[in-house]
Amino acid sequence: MKKILIVAAIISLFTGPLRADAWDEVLAAAGTSRADCRFRADDFSLVGTGELRLPLFDALISQPLSGPFHARVMRSGLLSASPKAGDLTMYAGRKIGIGTQLNLLGDPLKPYIEESTKPGALIQALQSVWKAGGSSMPDSERERLTTAIPLLPDDVARAAALLLNIELASLGWRNRGLEPVRKAGIDLKDAYSLLTGRTDTDSANYPRLQNLASAIDLKRLAVGGELTAAAADYIALTLGERKGTEAYSLTVDTPLGRVILNGSGNDTVDAKAANLLILDTGGNDQYASGAATISENHPVSVLVDLSGDDRYIADPGLESSDVAGFDGRKNTGAAPSFGAGVLGYGVLVDRRGNDVYRGLNLTQGSAVFGAGLLKDHEGDDTYDAYGSAQGSAEYGVGILHDEAGSDSYSCFCNAQGYAGPMGFGLLLDKGASPDTYTARDTPLDIPSAQTPEHNTSMAQG
Repeated sequence: MKKILIVAAIISLFTGPLRADAWDEVLAAAGTSRADCRFRADDFSLVGTGELRLPLFDALISQPLSGPFHARVMRSGLLSASPKAGDLTMYAGRKIGIGTQLNLLGDPLKPYIEESTKPGALIQALQSVWKAGGSSMPDSERERLTTAIPLLPDDVARAAALLLNIELASLGWRNRGLEPVRKAGIDLKDAYSLLTGRTDTDSANYPRLQNLASAIDLKRLAVGGELTAAAADYIALTLGERKGTEAYSLTVDTPLGRVILNGSGNDTVDAKAANLLILDTGGNDQYASGAATISENHPVSVLVDLSGDDRYIADPGLESSDVAGFDGRKNTGAAPSFGAGVLGYGVLVDRRGNDVYRGLNLTQGSAVFGAGLLKDHEGDDTYDAYGSAQGSAEYGVGILHDEAGSDSYSCFCNAQGYAGPMGFGLLLDKGASPDTYTARDTPLDIPSAQTPEHNTSMAQG
């Protein structure tokens, strides 16, 4: 059974057949007709206008009974695009008017794949990273890498070169998207603080958010997320069947973040450094960070893990506790993690293994003015988060995509298919095995204004 949770002005999906005359029969029994089941355009024109209003919203308002049809069309489109993460990200973006079709005239990764096969591609890519960060690679580091890179498996070196070059291209698109923001005099550090909850998003700060939304070029910003998602998934698929069990490790600290290439060992990645790229080909690994934009100066991060039963734990307190039992769960200043893009792109692809993902806010496929993707291809997985997670987006695309396995999803709010303004939040689970989805009602952290004895969830569509 294929399961999808979507938010793009659609509340739920109707997957079964519906007779063309079913509505007519029901309405006739009630003494009315299709012509009467609509909002009057002249009345509705008085409210709900603005640049953030989506065409799909207008379609549903003008023809409310067309909801099941639009839902089926979107479901079909999402499933058709889902084999490739890049295609899925593009499709989602197009539904909110910011996506492209980079694959229209061929594979957008082709020139980067060709570049990665050239001799010295990885060290050239690393030198380009230093240049993009405004400096040159130190001579001592060049000498070290000249010796260390040939010790890596050839396919791993090529994959790392491709991913780094894609990240640099995505950085260029991010800069284009944010250029109007800079020209408007908006401080990116201040904006990042506002978007990640480190500054209260009360009514006094709404004008700042509106100014950012008006200035930013979401269409150009979206391209970087599409490229990054496409490349990470491509590498996970092309390297995913490799039989090598090589034990190797290379860490490079660059101006744009740390690059970590690990082999078959059981590795640990701590939370102390910003990570530009993590590529791990084996072992049961432990991650405290990765695949998230943890500052305004860290705009792109990719994590690809090919195998092993891995643990993605965003806070030490979550190592021995689920999110509901963690006293610090309401920490709004927690850093984004594991597939979170804030003013940039965070992409995580895990190829196989029974994995555990635990995070607080902005995690597990979450985006705010950017793109966030978590794709897990195989395994029985656990996804546990507080909020703005598991397919959550505002002004961008946030996707949690699980291909197979018996999985569990739990959250508190703004998750499991949630979208705010100009957002497409998607939770897509395509596996046939039974899954569980929980939007927690206890502990009572976020009392609903309507029913204060229950949590506000804004989850599951």
